[in-house]
Amino acid sequence: MPTAVYVFKEFGHNTITFDGVGNFSSNSYTIKMKSIEQSKYKYGTASKLFVFSDIHGEYEYLCELLINNHIVDSNLSWSFGDGHIVVDGDMLDRGDKVTEILWMLYRLEQEAEQAGGKVHYLLGNHEIMPMQNDLRYINEKYQRTAELLDKDSLLSNLFSDKTILGNWLRSKNVCEVINGILFVHAGISPKMMHNNYSLEYINKTIRANIDRPRDSIKADSTLSNLFGSFGPIWYRGYHYDMEKYKQLTMPQVDSLLDYYDVSNIVVGHTVKDSTAVLYDGKVFGVNQDYEIRDEFEGLFIENGIFYACDINGVRRQIHTSK
Repeated sequence: MPTAVYVFKEFGHNTITFDGVGNFSSNSYTIKMKSIEQSKYKYGTASKLFVFSDIHGEYEYLCELLINNHIVDSNLSWSFGDGHIVVDGDMLDRGDKVTEILWMLYRLEQEAEQAGGKVHYLLGNHEIMPMQNDLRYINEKYQRTAELLDKDSLLSNLFSDKTILGNWLRSKNVCEVINGILFVHAGISPKMMHNNYSLEYINKTIRANIDRPRDSIKADSTLSNLFGSFGPIWYRGYHYDMEKYKQLTMPQVDSLLDYYDVSNIVVGHTVKDSTAVLYDGKVFGVNQDYEIRDEFEGLFIENGIFYACDINGVRRQIHTSK
């Protein structure tokens, strides 16, 4: 499958241009710089949704997933019409084409809006970690480049609040509701509900404190809840027991759905062999192993029917809410 890798070409007036290489060497991608607007957290009706998560710098796999499922065309231009895509966190870390993914999503966000569609980019733990200078999982390419440039950390500098991509990421939410479905990277735990944390409050507070020192976050009870193991970027309680907490029961999931007034919850973060249907279709897991090409899948939702879509574009129905 042909893929494009962005190679910086030039800055223009409020634009940046990249040349494609390989099978896309004749193409160039001009991306308009835009003013950063804070993302809303609730959206009414989207005609169709395509969801994926945890790509972790595997740019070629993401291109295949989007092309073969008709989200973009063979030139990587938006072809999903008025549909919405949800990037359910963790595009960063591990892989070696992180910035290629981000610039593509930055561009597709603009193309989608022109077509009446939408790109929703939700922050996961691996977006927030580099912004907080937690670099445990960055690819060695970025480590080596930082050494050659005599920078303490290339990746954290790339995503500081003084950069285009850094400010763009800081405008994003960690959870959003679309068509009555809650999308969040890891999950919403009962602790969020018991503390009366609304989705608006969760988004606002995490965005406002991304750049606080980690020791300061740990010392604050509210921030340690939101950024910690029970928070929306780390929680795993839908999937299995952990030392810190038990797997949720069906009544607990029902309570969360009622409290946040949603019909379903879609999460990434925790690796599943394929798109997972949990709690009789009340929860879906969309994260597969980023190192295994044939396990990459997206979740397509239209007219109350949920489909798993593999990297080759093969679609299978997994649930219906009708």
